[in-house]
Amino acid sequence: MKFLYLYPSELGKEEIPPFEFMNVSLDNSIEYKLFDENTTPDLFSNLEDNVRNFNPDLIFFLGRSIKSYRKIKNYSLKLQELNLPIFLLGDLSTAYEPVLKNTGVDFVIKKGFERSFFKQIVKSNSKSLKGLDNIIFLEENNIFFNPLKDLIGNTLDETDFPNYNLIDFDYYAKERNINLGGEQILAKPF
Repeated sequence: MKFLYLYPSELGKEEIPPFEFMNVSLDNSIEYKLFDENTTPDLFSNLEDNVRNFNPDLIFFLGRSIKSYRKIKNYSLKLQELNLPIFLLGDLSTAYEPVLKNTGVDFVIKKGFERSFFKQIVKSNSKSLKGLDNIIFLEENNIFFNPLKDLIGNTLDETDFPNYNLIDFDYYAKERNINLGGEQILAKPF
């Protein structure tokens, strides 16, 4: 199975790394790639061909704010022709109704349940994504909410660790004057 994570830029040089993707740990049977518009903008200039070349089974957009809505709408509508399931995660998931009705996004992953959703989809052999927990989807102009289920373990041994290799920390550190090795983590408060 192959997952493609798409992170459209939202705020220019004020961007922070897409930690939401990093914190989704997957087993070794999953191949995944991150297209980050901040670090690799050329991948977005010909997005459809680049997605075809990677040939993912599922596409995931990260939307942190309403500022990302237009880009996600534009990119997801272009990707609809590929007939791949398109998911949205992040803070923009709270605006699920306009996202599902006006973009190419098929499923919204409920905020705060991303890690358990990814654990579930990796374990699932189901062909119907609509049966998965922790998602919202549109069918015949009706919005459906699947149950919330937290699948994260109760002990440290059951908890996955972030995949730090997924994010280009050097880019974000340079752009924001962040000293990743010292006391100062963020150069500007949020």
